Amino acid sequence: ETAFLEEGSLRTATVRASGESESLVCLLPADVFAATFEEFPEERPRLEEQVRTRLMQTTFKNDPIFSRCDPKFLHLLSTTAKIVKCSWGRLAAEKGTGEEQLCIVNTGKVVVEVGEDAAAPEAQVLTKGKMIGLEAALGLRHGPPTYSLLAGRHGCSLITISSSALHWAASFFPDQFKALTAAASPGHILPEHVVPGQAVPDIVRSQLCRAMSTTAFTIAHIIALQAHLEPEVIDPGCALSEADGQAPGMILLLEGEVAVEHMHIGGTTVRAPAYFGEEVLFGISKAT
Repeated sequence: ETAFLEEGSLRTATVRASGESESLVCLLPADVFAATFEEFPEERPRLEEQVRTRLMQTTFKNDPIFSRCDPKFLHLLSTTAKIVKCSWGRLAAEKGTGEEQLCIVNTGKVVVEVGEDAAAPEAQVLTKGKMIGLEAALGLRHGPPTYSLLAGRHGCSLITISSSALHWAASFFPDQFKALTAAASPGHILPEHVVPGQAVPDIVRSQLCRAMSTTAFTIAHIIALQAHLEPEVIDPGCALSEADGQAPGMILLLEGEVAVEHMHIGGTTVRAPAYFGEEVLFGISKAT
């Protein structure tokens, strides 16, 4: 994470060799690591995305609220989050500017300025793992932030999630959204704050219609299917299905791209939106 995301950051732990045995170590300098990507430039963005996703998943799992959520929901939510870095004395968020977002401190310290003076009694300091703005991300509060976020000494990095990103991920997991809303504001869940059953992304509906070769697929039918959808984030390089393997059902590719290797037509790259295995639904084939 340091090599990719935290240039110039300080180590947060002291590592000592065991007192019972010798240790053989090898240090990979960050600058040498970065230089190798000049030869393999296509690898850097892919690896950066994996590092960010893993970093955010770890943060969510350690949070008392998000740790109770479905791991698949957290994985999907991790892909929508962003990492914002801010140097000492700079504002990571400004009072009255932009839309308020969920912010989780990843490294460093952040001063929450409610008034005009950071040294005022109402100023609060957030450390690693602390969050602010969950109510705004859930739609319980709207508008710009009523506070500013000031990076502390040595700077800071924040994991941010917008309201639209959280609602998109929650449209696949409505029960998880309700649980988060209850944790953020117990006893104050309004009907408009609950993700409705009709909140099916348009991309899912269009792909189902294409797969069935008809536009007469009713929204009621799609809502019925939604309860059985199993959204999952597939990491780069991992197989969605194996040739001649047992096909569990149709796959809807909503984002990203996949490499398809077919024994008869060779390999090709397919980009989202797309679908695979619709014949399995009608019993035409049982193998991928």
